Order: sequence, then structure tokens, then C-alpha cells
Amino acid sequence: MFGCWCDRSEKISVKNQQGIVTSFYVRDILDQGGFSTIELVSAASDRRNLLVLKRIRCHSKSDESKALSEARLHLSLPSHPNILPCVGTGMCPLHNHPQGAISEVFMVLDYCKRGSLLRELDSRQKRGVGGLPTHLAAKVCVGLCNALLVLLSLNVPMSHRDIKPGNVLLQDDWCPMLMDFGSCTPAVIEVVTYRDVELWKEFAAEHCSMAYRAPELFQPKVGENITEKADLWSLGCLLYALLFLESPMDRVHAKGDSVALAVWSAKIHFPTETSDSGHSDRDMKNSTCLDRR
Repeated sequence: MFGCWCDRSEKISVKNQQGIVTSFYVRDILDQGGFSTIELVSAASDRRNLLVLKRIRCHSKSDESKALSEARLHLSLPSHPNILPCVGTGMCPLHNHPQGAISEVFMVLDYCKRGSLLRELDSRQKRGVGGLPTHLAAKVCVGLCNALLVLLSLNVPMSHRDIKPGNVLLQDDWCPMLMDFGSCTPAVIEVVTYRDVELWKEFAAEHCSMAYRAPELFQPKVGENITEKADLWSLGCLLYALLFLESPMDRVHAKGDSVALAVWSAKIHFPTETSDSGHSDRDMKNSTCLDRR
């Protein structure tokens, strides 16, 4: 499934699910992080066909294994309007890399010009226009529910574990597309020993964004499974953000209070006034997904 056809002339090639090789030229850098770079690429066969290249820099064999697992999972996902399509994947060894990386794992993904849901919410906040209208917030949440159902329908049911605005892309018609499957785990995680508790606390601290993290991921308990319900908590927090432009835990964090304690006690602050988008305290309490029964 994985090949290496990369060079410093900024031409890379990847294989799709059927093993067919496609080449791309790098055109621009869209974003850079500590361990990955997002670049705009065009197909070698048609320069007008724009896509996105995600490069994951691996500094150890463990990093490489995790990145390959993410790439394989994303490539294997069935085609669905609410999941960002993965066109192909690849891997390239690195030599004498200035930051000590030993390899790069590639994923070529569909290009969504509108960008992420996080970008949309930040823009609305800067413009002072308030949260999304209810019908758009509902459309986004229903689409993400459909994406989560796809993960649960796999031969080994999976959960995303990091639902947040930064992991959702928007198309022009407000259709959401879920992305970034590096945090995925089996939908049901058995917590049998105290060692399991510590392992999953460490996993959550690394992979699950605090402002959207479910209670059972802050403090797993021996004998209590972690299930797909954790994604529903995150989705409820995302719905809150759609309506009020912030996670329900952002104010807790800003005040320096314990987010974990606030999550466990389900102390959710709802604005008492009606927001610019017309959402009242009562509306939000009636529509939120934070009750996962």
C-alpha cells in the first residue's frame, strides 16, 4: 500500500487503495505544525486539480508506526460525504534531517477551500456576528453524526476520540467533513487494571483536546469501559461552540479552574443573554448533546 517516490524537486507520488500510483507537485505551504506540514498540491496530470498533502514527520519507529496506522485507516474508510476523502498515501525515509526525523508519511487529501470549522468560528468571533443559525448548527452536527456512524460500521468499530472544530472541514454548502483520524481507537476500550487507567489517561492527554474531552477520558475507572459515548460528549461540546463560538470549558480554563473537575461535575455555563445568532440559554439546554443516556 505504501511506496516512496519523493524527491526535493517537490514532486511526490502516492498509492491509492488499489495500488495505483499518482504523482503530484507541491505548490504552496498552507500550514505548519511541530510534527506535520499541510501543503497545497496539484495533480501531475492536471495542474488545475488541487488537493492537500499532509506530511507527518516521524522521529522514531514508534512515530512511524502511528503515522502509518492513521494513513492506512483513513485510506481504507468508505466514501462518504461527511468524511474527508484520502486519495493516496506514501512514506519516504529521511537522511540527515535537521530536526532528526527519520521518515515522512504522506497523505493526499481532498482540498476544501473554505477551510476548517475552527476557521469559520474564529472569523465569526472577530466579525462579532455571533454563533451559527440553528439550522446550520443542526446540519453540521447531523453530518458529523453520520461520519461517526461510518466509523462504527467498520469491521472493527472505531471511535474518533478528538471531535473538535479544528478537525472538521466545511464545504460551500455547509456540509461538514470529518478528518484527522490519528486519535481513533476501537469503539469499546476495556479498562481492567490500574495500569490501563494510567495508559488511557496518558493517551487522552496526548490525543484528546481538553476542551472537548469526555469525563471518562479525564479519569478512566477500573471495570468501566470507555465507549463511543465519549464522542457524543465531544459532539455536544462542539454544538455549544457552534452556537456560542467557544467550548463550554473555555471559560473554566481561562479562569485557571480545573477543567477536569468542571467536566466531571457537569458544570456547564450557559450565557444568560440571547446571543447575536438568537440562541438563548433555554434553547441551548434543550438542544445540547451533553446528556448521553
